[in-house]
Amino acid sequence: MGSADIIQFIVIVVSAVGGAYITVRVSIAELKKDISHLKEKLDAEISQKNKMEDNHNATINEVRDDVKTIFRTLTKKQVDQAKAQGQETVLKGIKDAVENLNK
Repeated sequence: MGSADIIQFIVIVVSAVGGAYITVRVSIAELKKDISHLKEKLDAEISQKNKMEDNHNATINEVRDDVKTIFRTLTKKQVDQAKAQGQETVLKGIKDAVENLNK
């Protein structure tokens, strides 16, 4: 093997290593780009999920407030109805007592 063959072999090896290095650098750049894109998508999904959770929680709180208002109204109506029935019972009792005294 002559010196020309050795020089040619070294040039081929250096070219191959250089080509492999460029290929690896390009692959790394592509991976970084893909990772960046996926991170942006993940951040957008997380943000959207958080907004949906906030909307859900706000809706649940609104429903709870509405249910509380409904029960408060029903309770007030029941109390008012019980008061009216109690007053009717007392008035009937007084009326009956007065009628019994007048007999």
